[in-house]
Amino acid sequence: MASQALNILQLNDYCLIHILTYLDVEDQLSLAHSCVGFRQLLLNCTQLLYPIYELNIDFYSDVNELKLYCVICKELKSFRLNIEACSHRKLKYLNKSLKTMHCLERFEIIAGTPRADFLNETFEALTTLSNLKSFCVDSLLFSSDVRILAKLTQIRELTVISYTSALDIGRICNSLSQLRFLKVDKFTDSPFNELVLNCKNLVEVEFTIGSLGCCAVLAELASLQKVTIIYKNVNSFNHNKDLIFNLLAAFADKAQTTQLRSIIFHNRPLTFREIFALVKLKFLHELLCHFEDNRCIEMLTQLTELKCLYIIPCARSCGAYEILAVLRACKKLQRLHIRANLKKDFVLQAMQQVGKQTLELYTDGLDLLSQQDRLQIESSGSITLVKSSAWFRT
Repeated sequence: MASQALNILQLNDYCLIHILTYLDVEDQLSLAHSCVGFRQLLLNCTQLLYPIYELNIDFYSDVNELKLYCVICKELKSFRLNIEACSHRKLKYLNKSLKTMHCLERFEIIAGTPRADFLNETFEALTTLSNLKSFCVDSLLFSSDVRILAKLTQIRELTVISYTSALDIGRICNSLSQLRFLKVDKFTDSPFNELVLNCKNLVEVEFTIGSLGCCAVLAELASLQKVTIIYKNVNSFNHNKDLIFNLLAAFADKAQTTQLRSIIFHNRPLTFREIFALVKLKFLHELLCHFEDNRCIEMLTQLTELKCLYIIPCARSCGAYEILAVLRACKKLQRLHIRANLKKDFVLQAMQQVGKQTLELYTDGLDLLSQQDRLQIESSGSITLVKSSAWFRT
């Protein structure tokens, strides 16, 4: 007897969720409107389907994205809102729906120019969300915004992308007793004294550095464990070459009291002089840096407490000899990331240096190794090979 065809309602939830992953926004919306059971299924797997839900609102955006948001908003944990232009009625609805998003843990908002006037109401709505831990804003902030943002006492992470006064950042942070991570992309004035005065509980700081002020005062933040420094225009600080040297020297002076364990430098090679200051930070566990001369890499042998090292050698060579010297000296190293095409011979020599340790080796050169070579290396049990491209900021 011919088997009877299954009805979609007879499929279990696992199968239905798998089907949902292949549907576009419009089809997911149609499914949710077809019956109560499918609507509940969509709600139950919202966080699986949308780890981050991004809603774009302008004259050309897909209206189905907004409609789907209306269905699943109460289940979202991470929400990114990008607004270029919108009717007042729609914005009012968005702010009203925000107050119901009690699962929300991370919220990002990008408001175009000219700035939407509804932001004050948006920030007010966020103050009612007790689970909100991370907030990112990319929009011009006015004094009224600053007063409201200071009420977000529940957040632990704050990111401000737009041009912002250091005084305003200080006012916000001074009220946020739980704040542990701060990222500020563009300062309109010298920022760091204000940060030290008002952000004493910070554990991690990320900022874009230019010719503004002196960042050495960051060493006064006793709780600070990680500093990430991003260069966007190397030429802008040629007249202030001591900026990074002074920062590293300040942390070295605080070696007995500082909690700093990680420094990340993006988009600019360190000079010999800066490396001399860096290797005095013998307490570091994590380091990412570029090198203008691969001879600098060997100087890292003094950082014997390192557990994670991210190296971007100069373009002229991969720095294999110098990296092997670091492996010999840094016996606690657990993860090594190298942006370079390293050959099999290097990996085999690294295995000898590692010995009975275990090391995760991330390198862009995996494509140069045959499958047989990889199996031979990983069978040793001392080195795990991983392609590093996803780990480095481009």
